[in-house]
Amino acid sequence: MKWDFSNISPEGDSKQIEKSLSDYLNERFQDFANYYQSILQISISINSSNPIASFLSLLRAVRTTPYKLYLFIDEYDNFANEVMMGKHQISNSRYDALTSAESSLKTLFKAVKSGSSGQGLERVFITGVSPVFENLNLNLF
Repeated sequence: MKWDFSNISPEGDSKQIEKSLSDYLNERFQDFANYYQSILQISISINSSNPIASFLSLLRAVRTTPYKLYLFIDEYDNFANEVMMGKHQISNSRYDALTSAESSLKTLFKAVKSGSSGQGLERVFITGVSPVFENLNLNLF
């Protein structure tokens, strides 16, 4: 399974960003359910207001198969970088809402960590981007 967080819009307030994240994740879970329905012994329940519940349902379904689930998360830090770099509305409260202990993003990563400890998620590969080079204007050629 692959999650590409560059596909999630960092625009709007923290609630809009959380909604965008929730919708994106549930779409990924539904795509997974549709693609692998022939090998899953139980169906995956998609909870439109709680992607963590959807993720846990997906893990339950995977555990009923002999297969292992690998998760690839690309640009996991996309939200924080977009907010920090100021491409959109700059706000400390937006950044704090995305990275605080109570944030949906942090809750999601806690669920991923838990899922990789015998709950059906075999391995997790995470890549991010560094905002350090983004604003450099180098004329090398």
